[in-house]
Amino acid sequence: QSLFGLHGPNYAKLVVDQLNGGITTIRAIGDLVTAPTYTKHVAEAVSVLIKMDRSGLLNIASSGECSQYAFAKAIVKRVNPLARVEMVSMDDLGYKAHRPKYGVLSNYWLESWTGKGMPDWESALDEFLTELGH
Repeated sequence: QSLFGLHGPNYAKLVVDQLNGGITTIRAIGDLVTAPTYTKHVAEAVSVLIKMDRSGLLNIASSGECSQYAFAKAIVKRVNPLARVEMVSMDDLGYKAHRPKYGVLSNYWLESWTGKGMPDWESALDEFLTELGH
């Protein structure tokens, strides 16, 4: 899964920092699909779960899914629409560790236990970028 937030290194922050630093071409993986999830929303969901008398293992992820390429395009559109996003494949980057190309997690148990879903990744990204001043 891919997390992004205001603190610590993450892909969304990296792209924003590159755009703010004058980079005009962002490389992004087109064949890696996840549900980019805002850490603030994870913390809010965990806070709700802590107050429940439940135990077990469950996922917490934004609803929806997208490739890293689509995620980068959404960031570029908001931060610097004149920049471009270049699509690469996972094979192009030569990762030493194998990564699944489809990494979307199910929120079934979270929704079942709380009666609430997670925000979609687009709304989460908009909130994150607004908090960064974009």
